[in-house]
Amino acid sequence: MTSSLRALSLIALVLMLLVPALPAQANPELDALIAENLDQIERPSRRTVGPLIEQIAATGPSGEAMLAAWTDRRLGLTDDGRVVIVTGDDMADAATGEAVAGADPKMLRPNSGVRGLIDSALVAGQISDPDRKIRVQALDSIARSGSEEHLVALRDAPPDPDPALQARKERLLTLLTIQYDSDPQARVAALKEMSGDVGLDFRGVLNPLLATRRIAATEAPGDANIAREIKPGSDELSREAAYDLLKSQELAQPRLTMAAQRDILIANIADDQVGGIPVADLGDPQARDRAYKALEAAGTVTPAATEAEAQEAIDAHRYYEVYAEPNPDVTEAAKARRRGRRCDWRR
Repeated sequence: MTSSLRALSLIALVLMLLVPALPAQANPELDALIAENLDQIERPSRRTVGPLIEQIAATGPSGEAMLAAWTDRRLGLTDDGRVVIVTGDDMADAATGEAVAGADPKMLRPNSGVRGLIDSALVAGQISDPDRKIRVQALDSIARSGSEEHLVALRDAPPDPDPALQARKERLLTLLTIQYDSDPQARVAALKEMSGDVGLDFRGVLNPLLATRRIAATEAPGDANIAREIKPGSDELSREAAYDLLKSQELAQPRLTMAAQRDILIANIADDQVGGIPVADLGDPQARDRAYKALEAAGTVTPAATEAEAQEAIDAHRYYEVYAEPNPDVTEAAKARRRGRRCDWRR
């Protein structure tokens, strides 16, 4: 070896010793993202954090590990601005993988909306992973708790090379379209696509679309998807239940029972009168009601509805069952699929 080559080798060795080696798991791209977006990592908003989550996921395995820790609330922020992943009693720098000792990090607790975006980003990578086992796990996760974000991830994913997994992916896409697509006609088309299907997963999607609740109103609510009108005093809605519904919507005062009215009137007798009504006249229900109203007006008793007022309030309202699903086209399609499923079962 010539003297010049030996000199060059010596210089290279010195430079190697002077330049600190990066940790094996160092991710400079992730490190830069963290440094530039520390405030958003500490206080994320669902409306604005989406692009950052996608950028973190794109940095590779260490970015995905950071996201997984973030959604699991195992991501912390140290006093000196380092983002660390906490696993039991151990901590590691999210970007470099270096162990971190002696820190007392502030644990980050993203809300459910932010966690949904993180989960979507993780699944988006996993459903296209070269490892079939990871793709299966990702589809299992979507099947257990699919979301609007998962719908987007499935639509954007390339076809799966495994025909069985591709068929499962397409089924999940149809089920999530029914639940979360912003276009009602796309939801209706997806429901029609499931015609005759008897799967438990489809039933789990179908039933919430046809769930109803009861409401009372003085006239038919124009903005509600009405399933049917029900009459008070029928087998389906007793008058007592109708009044309870009015009270739950703050459309009526608490009901005054006859026993409570009697006890209150007795307790307020003064000079053989109650509220200006002679005691001798209180055998008449209407006189008792007038006496109670006089006590109400004077602020002596808590306002309450007499029996006559309760019956009047019941008759002044109409009663409906309305779908939780606001779009009538979707509920009509869901009803058709339910009827079809029952017919298939009978055959």
